[in-house]
Amino acid sequence: MAQSRQTAYKICIYDLKNNQLIKETGEWEPNYILFNENKISRVNVIAHVIMKNENADKSYSSVLLDDGTETIRAKCWKEDIKILNNINIGDIVLLIGRIREFNNEMYITPEIIKPITHVWAKIRKLELDKLYGKREIANKIPEPKDIGADENIILISEEKIVNVPNESNRQKILSLIEKFDSEVGADKEIIISNSGFDDTETNKMIDELIKEGEIFQIRPGKLKLIS
Repeated sequence: MAQSRQTAYKICIYDLKNNQLIKETGEWEPNYILFNENKISRVNVIAHVIMKNENADKSYSSVLLDDGTETIRAKCWKEDIKILNNINIGDIVLLIGRIREFNNEMYITPEIIKPITHVWAKIRKLELDKLYGKREIANKIPEPKDIGADENIILISEEKIVNVPNESNRQKILSLIEKFDSEVGADKEIIISNSGFDDTETNKMIDELIKEGEIFQIRPGKLKLIS
């Protein structure tokens, strides 16, 4: 009996990882997550490559992907590792693959993975916002007393508000990253110490810039502009 190819659903990594993988017992039934009334076993993800690993005997290779909402690893074994040969840290990639889980870690086995331009990452964010609604994945929703006079306020509901740093502050962070950039990226701690803002505020601005596709982490703690 031939197995039909499952649809590769466009999804953000946060929504992928925050749903339980349901494991089927039937021979031809793939494992899946339930999301937006769909059984999703294959995914179509656009994300930044922030880490790459390969073992000594080249029997295993993986990349860590970050789309600004969450991270997930794509893993290959044996002859399949060639699919990652031309993928490097700092690339923005389009990945199509199947959802897997081992030792309580959800990951993706890639069928297709290819570098793309940052324009497609921005288009994908708009697509996901239209399909599923905007994601407000903030670490903290501040109390009114936390809101300063130099910040713009976006009303989320009658009870919830979120601080959005003004544009000049965000531009200063972008300028600092450009100033301190090197081959391995700008050191996040240097950006924070030179920003002139509170550490928490600077971290929040950096997180927002990553989520919006303006910057990415070429490796943990190293920031680069998306050109």
